[in-house]
Formats: sequence, structure tokens, C-alpha cells
Amino acid sequence: MKYIKFFWRFPKITVFFIMVVEIMLYFDRGVIASLLPHVKSNWGLNSIEEGAIASVFTIGFMCASPMWAHFGLRYRINKVIALGTLIFALGAFSSGFWLSITRGRIQKWAYYPFVISRFMVGFGESAMISLAYTIVDELAPPEYKTLYMAAIMMSPSLGIASGYGFCGVLVDLTRNWQIIFYLESAVALTMAYLCLYTPFHGYKRLLLKQAKAPAVEFPSVALPDITMPHQEEAVSELSESTSIISHKDKPIIHSVTSAIPPLVKNPVYLSIVAVSVIYGAIVGALTFWCPTYLQERLSVYDISEANINKLSNLGFGAIVFISSVFGTALGALVLDKSGGAVGWRGVMRAMYQSFLYISIALPFGFVVFIIRDGALLNVYGLFALFLIAMFFVLCIAAPFQVALNNCVPPELRHFANAYQTFLLHALGDFPSPTIFGFIKQFSNITVSMLVMWGMLIPGLCFLLLAGTLSLYNDRRNKPIK
Repeated sequence: MKYIKFFWRFPKITVFFIMVVEIMLYFDRGVIASLLPHVKSNWGLNSIEEGAIASVFTIGFMCASPMWAHFGLRYRINKVIALGTLIFALGAFSSGFWLSITRGRIQKWAYYPFVISRFMVGFGESAMISLAYTIVDELAPPEYKTLYMAAIMMSPSLGIASGYGFCGVLVDLTRNWQIIFYLESAVALTMAYLCLYTPFHGYKRLLLKQAKAPAVEFPSVALPDITMPHQEEAVSELSESTSIISHKDKPIIHSVTSAIPPLVKNPVYLSIVAVSVIYGAIVGALTFWCPTYLQERLSVYDISEANINKLSNLGFGAIVFISSVFGTALGALVLDKSGGAVGWRGVMRAMYQSFLYISIALPFGFVVFIIRDGALLNVYGLFALFLIAMFFVLCIAAPFQVALNNCVPPELRHFANAYQTFLLHALGDFPSPTIFGFIKQFSNITVSMLVMWGMLIPGLCFLLLAGTLSLYNDRRNKPIK
């Protein structure tokens, strides 16, 4: 009990703990990306089998998100997250186990339980990812909501970069690189245990606390002197001790299906989800194809092939890391200092600021992808312009996530985040590498990257729509529902 009081008294500690858990979860994504060539050679996989490893993980992650949101409203959230982290730990352990006991084409049968293990990893990981945004929004003080959210939004980049870098060192030091999955499992088990001692109260506990509160009793009012007969008859049943007791509405706890209609009827929520899908599609395509694009672009300069590969990977990694950390932090600080994202006016503020950031990023990205003449744009200019473009794109990460939490009522926040996560992966970063790969196949990678970057234009339209609708609702004092 004393640990729970400590966490609840110091919400920054709780948010930091959530951040550490998310870094650990995303660490696995960096690990599997770094070890994928070794996994491929371990069993002699073809390209389809190699791609299925990532696809199955994403399917498990997407499908489990609404389920964890459902459980988060009916059970203690810390236990729900602990269960998800435990499943993640079991999946990570079994991933290493199947790699350790088998090697070569003869024992390729172990590839199939390995894929199931990756499904378990994605299934368990989505528990924390789906519920973390709501928890942070509840814990954060109003003046720092976006900054707290920014700390959580930095976790993916920090985790993936850490996993990728750690694996690179581990593979150089030892041939038993499978041990990384066992280390993941041990850390995840520790985090699952610690989750039991954190105050992830959630909306259900808040509702129950409100429901148990005593009804509001209004003070009695002394009756005036009655002189007329009809007045005396009208109030004859009242006395000085009469009081009026208000009736509380029952707590609203939605299910996976009952949460869909109110979310679909909320045009601001739908617009923000559309922005997040476009955002996920662009980030997913950039993560997959941008190193290849940079290698092709750098070939026009007087650089050796070995240095081209090294410079493209390190340069892109540095750009993503700097943009994720500092861009996300800047977007959060500006929004908090200008009034935050609470209420319709706050949602409007977040959307208009995001519109400004994307408007700044758009021309810089087009310059990077259009100008291919090395004399007009040298290597330093190429990376500098790309850094500016990515920096302002990632400035919107925290503002639109906080806006999403504040454009729906508290009882729908878990499901709002869960369905956003599902759609972001199902329509965004999951299919986008393949779609832009087809465009590249029938044209070239430059056209593919230009089409990808051009998707920011409809994103601007949805940001403007969400901001305008929020302003309309604010001026008419329309309740958030």
C-alpha cells in the first residue's frame, strides 16, 4: 500500500515508469529488425517467410488493442497491463527458445512456433500501448498534459534505437545472439511484477468513487407566510424540513461494440484518427524505404559504396532520433505554454498548431525529393533539409494524441485510443511499405517518395477540419460527447 501511495503522490514517477516499460516493449522491435538477417539465415527463409514475422506481430498487436481497452474498464488497469507484459515476456522467451534449439533448413519446422511467439509478443505489447495514453492524460496536471504525453511519444524511437544499437554490439561480441530474447523476457517479467504496485486507477475506479459519493442535499428553505387560500393549498404538503435530493446517473462503462457508435458520430475524433493514419503511413514508409532512397541519392556524390551504406543508415537514424526527441518535445511545450489541449478550445489549438507544423515541413520535404542535382544540393544540404522536414512532422505527435483524448468523454478514452491504434496500423504503417513498393516497382523510388510525402496535403485538410469543428463546438458551448 505504501508503494501505491508513493506512486500516486508523485505522478511524474508513474509516467517515468510507463515510459521505461514502453521503451522496453519497443526495444524488441529494434531487436527483431537488427536480427532479422540472422533469423533469415538461421532457417534459410525466403522473402515471404521473412516478411510474415513482422506481419504476424502487427496482426497480434492490432487485434488485441480493443480487447485490452475493454478489460481496462472492467478490471484494475495495473493488473491488465501486468497480464499483457507477462504475455510479452513469454513470447520473447519462446522466440529465443525456438531459435536456440534449431538451426538450418532441416529444422525449419521451428519457424512456425517462432511466428506464433512473435504473435504473442505483439498481443501482449498492445496492453500497455493501448492504455498508456489514457493513464498519462489522467495523471498529468492540465498545464503539462502535452509535455507528459510527449515523454510517452518519445519512447518508441528511444526503444527501437536502443534495441538496434544493443543488438549490433551483441552480435559482434558473441555468436549466441539469441540470448537477447531471454534478457528481454527477464526485464519484462520484472516490469510485469512492478505494474502490480503502480496506481493505474483508470476511469472505472473514478466512476465507482463518484457513484459511492453521497447524494447532493440542498438546504431547506423556510416557507413564506401564506395569506391566500389557493397558495396555502399549493404548498400544504411542504414543510420546513423538506429537502430535495439529486439522482446520479449510473456510471457508463462501454463494451468493445457499444463504444463504436458514439465514436463514429464524433467528427472531430474521426478527423484526428484520419490524421494519425496518414501520419502512420508516412512514418512506416519512410522507415522502410528511406535508407534505400538515401543510398540512391548519395550515389550521385563522390562517395564510395561502403561509405554510402554507412552514411545512409547512420544519417537516417540520427535524423529520426533527433526529430523524435526534440521535435516531439517542442510541439508539446508550445501547446502547453499556449494554453494546453483541454476542452474544445484546447483541441482547436492543438489542431491549428499541428496544421502550422505540417505546412512548414511540406516544402522542405518536396525540395529533398525533387532536387536530384548534386551541384544544387550537396550532402550536408540534403540531410539538413530532411532533418527540418522530419522535425516539424514529428512536432505534431504529442498535440494530436492529447487532442484525441480530450475530444471524447472520459468513458470512451480507452476505446478511442484502442481503435485509433488499430486503424493506424491496419490502414497506416502496416500496408504503406507494400503500397509504395508497388509504386516504386512501376515507376521509380523518387516518384514513390513524392507520392508518400504528398499524403501530408490531405492530412492538412483533416487538421483544418478538426480545428474548425472544435472552434464551432467551443463557440456554442457544445459538451464533449
